[in-house]
Amino acid sequence: MSRIRGALGALGAVAAVTSAVLTAGPAAAGEPTRVDDEVTFAYLEAADGDRGLDISLARSAIAGTESRARLWGGPEGEHLAEGSATSDWTDSTFRATIELFDDAGAPAGTVTVAGSYTPAGDPQQDVQKFNDGNVRVHMDHTTTALAIADVTVALDGVPWELRFADGYHELGHLFVADPATYVGREEFVAFGEPKTENATDFFLDGTLDDLGVTFAYADAPIHAAAGIDVADGSWEGTMRMMDESGETVGEAAATATLTPLGRTTRLFDQAHGGFERWTATPYLLTLTVAGPVAPVRVTVEVTQVRYALHTSPLGG
Repeated sequence: MSRIRGALGALGAVAAVTSAVLTAGPAAAGEPTRVDDEVTFAYLEAADGDRGLDISLARSAIAGTESRARLWGGPEGEHLAEGSATSDWTDSTFRATIELFDDAGAPAGTVTVAGSYTPAGDPQQDVQKFNDGNVRVHMDHTTTALAIADVTVALDGVPWELRFADGYHELGHLFVADPATYVGREEFVAFGEPKTENATDFFLDGTLDDLGVTFAYADAPIHAAAGIDVADGSWEGTMRMMDESGETVGEAAATATLTPLGRTTRLFDQAHGGFERWTATPYLLTLTVAGPVAPVRVTVEVTQVRYALHTSPLGG
């Protein structure tokens, strides 16, 4: 969700958008989604003078096979033609025939490619487990590099020189839970128009305990940036100073205070099938930063916004 100015305006806008979702009836939990696939992939580069061919071949237990080729050439490496087709695989070899067409759709030649592959190196496993709200996701990928050999590449029967070859074999597993009710939460900081002394382009992004702050000095071609934590009411540290090229040119001592500013606003909307809940707590943020010439002082009203949504993930 994009960071916005005016927290209460954000509450009304999102409430209007989500009200249609919440009118749906409750749903029973569904069966989890489980996907298992085995993929073998090869990538080749071949050349003939100032022309080149980029070729990829793939085999998937779920999606089947495919092959793609792109022809380019000239001193600027201009795109000349491309095409796609299926591919043929065994436990150790691959081959494909790909018809090329230029941008106008006219035939531009036929690519033939063949080669062999063997495992090279140890399998590398990558396991990721996370939750999207209360939807549990588990991904498990085991990848093995392939040694590509015995490659032949030809365009219209004329052999081309192989310049590069690489490939991999991957076993993948995906698990996604399907709960009866989706529970999502988000927290962010919205802010109003700042009152600044010696600063322009002031911006905030994040949460109170991880708040990104950026601004530009009005009296020097310098920007400053830092991540601050004001959840406990105050912060003291340094901000990184950067020139117009983005290079760091030093650090500036800085302090920030967060003062409560009024009562917390709570919005609750319940409909058949779920509910949403918003809380908005206003504060006054005061930031003081040393400068290369003169210091910076910024005061700005900020609002801590917390949002929770409970509804059917399928809308009913």
